[in-house]
Amino acid sequence: MQKRKKGNMLMDQTTTPTETYTNAPLVDVTCQLTFPQNLKISAAPPVGFQEKVKDMFPLFALTQDKTGYNFMSTDQRWQLVLGKGALTLVARQYDGWENFSKYLQRAISALEEEYPPQFVMRVGLRFRNIIRKSALGVTDKEWNQLLQAKWTGELAWAGTAGEMKATHSEVLMGLNGGKDLVCVRHGLVPIAQP
Repeated sequence: MQKRKKGNMLMDQTTTPTETYTNAPLVDVTCQLTFPQNLKISAAPPVGFQEKVKDMFPLFALTQDKTGYNFMSTDQRWQLVLGKGALTLVARQYDGWENFSKYLQRAISALEEEYPPQFVMRVGLRFRNIIRKSALGVTDKEWNQLLQAKWTGELAWAGTAGEMKATHSEVLMGLNGGKDLVCVRHGLVPIAQP
């Protein structure tokens, strides 16, 4: 078996320009790497791992189900979860890929140094948006007036948009000849906040 080179866990970065929007509806960004379960992670507290990430993630707790380790920034905007088969980074106030990738690279480096995975089975990157008409000052508009038709789905049905309480759609697209996948989930969800 050929050993994987260190620092080669993620895809090469692209040079695609990014755009930043004012009043962006982004709630959080999550990146999760899954790898074959490593029993060393759950056999003893991850002291060495914590030493390598504690300047960015000084707060520590067991996960709610007590099967993983939860590291948080002091302002709780950043969360890093180490489990025996996954490493997950969550940014609750995403401010761009440049900053996100610094936190991600620190987490990956600590993982590679303390618990080097033989390979990565999956890399997931999720951007979660919630569009609130009240936050945009457009409560008098219907969703099909605000969003492109390809995203409105059932919300575009005449006479039903005001009565509809929830809807969910999922689109799975293949990239690179089907080798990579992109999953887009969208819909109307009930939320407590205006």
